[in-house]
Amino acid sequence: MINLKYSLLLLLISATTILARSVLESGADIGNEEMLVSDNNRYFLRLEKSGDLAVYDKKDMKKKFWSSKTEGSESKMLYMQGDGNLVLYKQGQAMWHTDTASRYNRGDYLKLENDGTLNIYHKSTDDVIWTSKDRFYY
Repeated sequence: MINLKYSLLLLLISATTILARSVLESGADIGNEEMLVSDNNRYFLRLEKSGDLAVYDKKDMKKKFWSSKTEGSESKMLYMQGDGNLVLYKQGQAMWHTDTASRYNRGDYLKLENDGTLNIYHKSTDDVIWTSKDRFYY
């Protein structure tokens, strides 16, 4: 008999497009029900149909590890802009963002780390310019 946690994970994954990467490069986007997966395959970032951007730990699928707190916004796309700003959009309107836009942040990228943290890295220096750590954890 398959346990309930495993069944929920299979159901969630079957309804989701898995991107076999942990990085969202500058100029790239993900849409509803697409997700990034950490390199250790334990955490995943998913843009839900409700518009919430959430990180889940596969060891505890009942709660979100991190959330943008945008449920109900019906955001349709997460976009890593060329100026370094990570933005959730609904029909061209920004619903949430990391406020990291700068002419100095060209080519920055988002990475889902092996501890479930989201970090935006400066392309030239690899310095973290934004992190989800200690922001809106459940």
